[in-house]
Amino acid sequence: MRIPTNVSPLAFLKYNEEKIFDTIMKLVWEKPGDTDTNFTNCLLNSYANMIHKKRYNFHPYAFELAKLLREGCLDRAEALSKLEAVENPLIIQYVKKRLIG
Repeated sequence: MRIPTNVSPLAFLKYNEEKIFDTIMKLVWEKPGDTDTNFTNCLLNSYANMIHKKRYNFHPYAFELAKLLREGCLDRAEALSKLEAVENPLIIQYVKKRLIG
C-alpha cells in the first residue's frame, strides 16, 4: 500500500494571510464572489478537495495548516474552521458538469 505524500512548496514559506490580502488589494484585486471560503481564485479547488477527502480521508491542506498553526500564523480555531468548511454544492455541481459533462 502506498501512503499519500503531500508536499506544498508554500509550506516552507512564511505566511500571513492578512498581509497577503492587504498587498494584493493594493493591486486592485477583488476576491471573486463565486469561490468557497478557503479559496480566492479557482472553482476547481472545491471539487478537487472534495475528491481528495473522499479518496484519502484527509483534507489536502491539513499539512500546510498544521505548519501555519505551529508557527503561530493561525490559531487552532481558525485552522479547524478551514479544514471543516464544507464545499459549496453548487460549485461542485458546476465544476463536475464542466469536467465530466
